[in-house]
Amino acid sequence: MAVFIIGPPRSGTTLLSFMLDGHRDLAVMVESHLFGAYRSVAEQLGDRFAEFWPELVPRMLASRPLAYIEPGIDPARLDHRPIATYPDLARAMLEAWTAQRGKKVWVEKTPCHTLCWPYLLEHFPNARFVAIIRDPRPSAASLVRARFGTSAISAATRRWVRHCDAIDALRRAAPERLHLLRYEDLVRRPRTELTRLCSFLGIELEEAMLAPRPNSRVMTDAVNRRHLNNRVIRRDTERWRQSMPAYQRRVCASIARASGRRLGFDIGHAAVSTQDRLLDWLDHAWLVVKKARNLQGQAEQLDQAKLQLWARTRPLITEPLPLAAGAGGGPHTPVHWP
Repeated sequence: MAVFIIGPPRSGTTLLSFMLDGHRDLAVMVESHLFGAYRSVAEQLGDRFAEFWPELVPRMLASRPLAYIEPGIDPARLDHRPIATYPDLARAMLEAWTAQRGKKVWVEKTPCHTLCWPYLLEHFPNARFVAIIRDPRPSAASLVRARFGTSAISAATRRWVRHCDAIDALRRAAPERLHLLRYEDLVRRPRTELTRLCSFLGIELEEAMLAPRPNSRVMTDAVNRRHLNNRVIRRDTERWRQSMPAYQRRVCASIARASGRRLGFDIGHAAVSTQDRLLDWLDHAWLVVKKARNLQGQAEQLDQAKLQLWARTRPLITEPLPLAAGAGGGPHTPVHWP
């Protein structure tokens, strides 16, 4: 069995990952982007993927975000595995990492993988999906505050809508493969919700799942990690009303109303004024500054750009291009490119 945790960004996917990782049999890999950015790189190799994947793997492991994963995936564990396609490689990497941790079932959590559910459904026929959703207003407001998020509530809400519409499409396509839960219910009634989830996964609830703690294997931003360490994620799920400006609430509700209704959220109707739109536009203009300050995000994008360049040019070169010494793929290993 394989499990994918999906959902909009800032909707409780990290908290749910901590909870599931507390089970003795579940190994949760967070923010691997294996089926987003890295899949895009692998597709550049085309029908020569089977020839070049041994050269691709160390470059993947040395690049961010995979370089953040702890413990680092041991490429030696991929030897002698039948790998002909990229799904074969991704599955082998997840299984190898799970075995390194002494567990039995791998769980992968990357919010953007929500949007590629048809690919996952096709290539992982035995996988189960756990989707967690949250009221769009606190979810979008949290994304605006995140280092990697947008700066305008309208853009953050549209991202929420895309992810929730994808979840709704998956629910219609394969309802037996999907377990849907709400963040608000999870933090108010964790034992009840986790018991239902464990039943869906065919495992027993363990007490360690009810006392999640952040750990080095989970990549998240500093604010989110501090909140989890301080246990500020409590039963009070309405605190956002005190900090979210009224114009942001109106803009968010106007965009998310239809999608929210389909998933059981009653966010009412809000008329958006010209002033609301102007304030949102000014927030969006701040994105340039926010991106400039996000040095970690820039480093991740640079790593991915280098990978894309290698994948596009490698099939044109006759001889293999070895990695420079030191680029072995451990956590936070600097990337050296030929």
